[in-house]
Amino acid sequence: MIYELRQYTPNPEKESIMRERFLKTLPLFEKHGLTLVFATNPVEDPRQLWYVLSFESEPARVAAWAAFLADPEWLEIKKQSEVGGPVLQEIKKSILAGDSAVAEALAASK
Repeated sequence: MIYELRQYTPNPEKESIMRERFLKTLPLFEKHGLTLVFATNPVEDPRQLWYVLSFESEPARVAAWAAFLADPEWLEIKKQSEVGGPVLQEIKKSILAGDSAVAEALAASK
């Protein structure tokens, strides 16, 4: 299992559009195998949106994103949301590997 942490910073005055677009894409995430683990806002900058996705493997992650980004419904959602200009100022992502030794130790301690 691997995880992907994505951190979105909206352009000024685009926070509500970013959140609305994210909510509209959730059914497409499910359709294409992007499993949402959780979404949140960091305390230090609540305008940002951070979320974590899980995947069975790196090839599964790459395939899921390729399918999502090519989906005509996503392309239309993106186009409509960017009529007034780009929504996102910055996107950061980190790929995280589950540490099985840590997971086993946590499970054993319960």
